[in-house]
Amino acid sequence: MDKNNILKILAGILFICSSFSWLYAGEEPKKTDAQLREEYMKKDLATLKDLGEPRLSRSGESCLILLGDTQTYTPKMQNQGILDLMTSWIAANAKRLNIKGVVGVGDIVEHNGTLHTPHGSNQNQLQMWECISRCFERLDNRVPCILVTGNHDYGGMWFTGQKTKNTSNFTKYFNPARNYLTQEALVDVYPLPNMQDQLDNAFYKLDMGGKWGTLYFLALEFSPRKEVVEWASKLLSQPKYKNARVVLVTHSFLNYKNEIVAGAKSLWKDFVAKTPSIKLVLCGHECVNITDFEQGVGWLEEANESGGKVPIMMFDPQCVGGGFGGNGGDGWLRILEFQSDGTTVKVFTYSPFFGISPMTKRLAWRTAPYDMFTFKIDK
Repeated sequence: MDKNNILKILAGILFICSSFSWLYAGEEPKKTDAQLREEYMKKDLATLKDLGEPRLSRSGESCLILLGDTQTYTPKMQNQGILDLMTSWIAANAKRLNIKGVVGVGDIVEHNGTLHTPHGSNQNQLQMWECISRCFERLDNRVPCILVTGNHDYGGMWFTGQKTKNTSNFTKYFNPARNYLTQEALVDVYPLPNMQDQLDNAFYKLDMGGKWGTLYFLALEFSPRKEVVEWASKLLSQPKYKNARVVLVTHSFLNYKNEIVAGAKSLWKDFVAKTPSIKLVLCGHECVNITDFEQGVGWLEEANESGGKVPIMMFDPQCVGGGFGGNGGDGWLRILEFQSDGTTVKVFTYSPFFGISPMTKRLAWRTAPYDMFTFKIDK
């Protein structure tokens, strides 16, 4: 056997040994994204059921609808109809489910501030905002809408380090006057030098009925500026809000590992924990580019400085419809049902997209413990 053949054989042996080195190290080979998606899909499919049409547990109870990040519905025109179906379903069921409001956790669109059509999209940023506006027309003057901005709603200038909050088209498409029910719910806004009312940082009230009475909502921009937090703190320190129950809505706060994210720790420590009237936090932003229900939700109950419990809920299903380049999130939304005792909230995760057809309604309800559960809001 010549020298070249011996070298080839040795190289082959080394390759085989390196390929199975994980056996000797006691480690399993790293799974590919495709393998992980297949694994997660099997796990998730086992949690899906047909529970029929959503309905109230008892007469007289009320609901809020929670929308996750809607951004991934917007960059491809073929996905936009799913979001339109979702808002149409909310409008059609507003009376039957006693829906008191719709809450959105930010990243309303995929891109803002770029005139070109981004890679992987067939819509430019103006078309994305027009899409969102059309979809929310279904809710105008039917249901109050409380929306916050996410990092994607500020676009390129934010990601290049120029962290200005004046680049978003949010105010152009979602001003206080477009939905008179939203305008009626509006209590206050962060004051701007031009005296223009904008909803980037706003305070709302909704009558949830029965023992719940008035629930307040403090909507804050992505990564709130120091002066915005000072405004919010001063607002809630007024005597008339001493016994109020306030829901904080902001884009980024909790991740899917059920941890307060680094960028929100000061917001928790310096504001939320010191403000006993804040009884609940709702956020989005966090998900993984793999189809997995559990990695698009988060839940934590944290004690504030007054000893009260503050539930924190993260909901961002945008990746479960095929990742960041998928269909936007398979139509998933959350129904928060406020029970008649005035403290208990039931959480349901439902897809009108799957629920609309007899062929797919068996997939319309997510029933894992992290998708269907009950919690309490302190009085």
